[in-house]
Amino acid sequence: MGIKATATEDRMAEITRRLEELVAKSCGRVPVGITVRIGRAYRVIHDIVKEQDAELLVLGAHDVSKGRLGTVAAHCARSIPADVLILRDWLGKQASSIAACVDFSLSSAAGLGRAIEIAKAHQASLEIIHVMFPPSRDPWGRLLESQIDDETSYETIVSERTKSRLNGFLEPFIDRLADIKSSSLILEGESPAAAITAHVKAEKIELVVIGSHDDSWLEEFVLGSNAERFMHDSTASYQIAKLL
Repeated sequence: MGIKATATEDRMAEITRRLEELVAKSCGRVPVGITVRIGRAYRVIHDIVKEQDAELLVLGAHDVSKGRLGTVAAHCARSIPADVLILRDWLGKQASSIAACVDFSLSSAAGLGRAIEIAKAHQASLEIIHVMFPPSRDPWGRLLESQIDDETSYETIVSERTKSRLNGFLEPFIDRLADIKSSSLILEGESPAAAITAHVKAEKIELVVIGSHDDSWLEEFVLGSNAERFMHDSTASYQIAKLL
């Protein structure tokens, strides 16, 4: 056996020992399996999730000085075929305030379901957020408004329709929402991700749940440039709930 192979085995044995100590300290008597592998981190994690048919991957984002998400966590959030929970370790063990982002799609319904479960388990408050495009910035709306006979403005019509759609979307969840403290909010913004990021920071929301997979602005939020901004700029923990 070569020197390099021996050094690798020694290193893996040391990592395994440290992991066992961490698990014993953190998990008590809960049965936990330990795996140590060599390779590019996010690819190895992807393989393990598929092998185990795991439903949830939990990752820590711990760089307080930069306040930004690492490359491995960002890769996993985009590509892992399971829910991905990114935990900011400076926020404590339990979230007291949770937000669910919805856009009336099936994926956001799945995300809201996850958010309700988490809020109930943590005894946390839940805010359900929808972002609509500002009616005042809609040139077609201005054309339409000139044809309206009554005094109702285009902005008012759009706002009322959006509220109605949100209420209809939430109707199947009414019984489950009755078990927790919840509220709903409609934000206006040309970029849903930017609007949510700003609101989460301002209100100091600790955990954001986002559904992803189907054709919606949430998918762009999770997989595109909007997601990069949120993942790297937000100080909240967040869970990507994937409709697989």
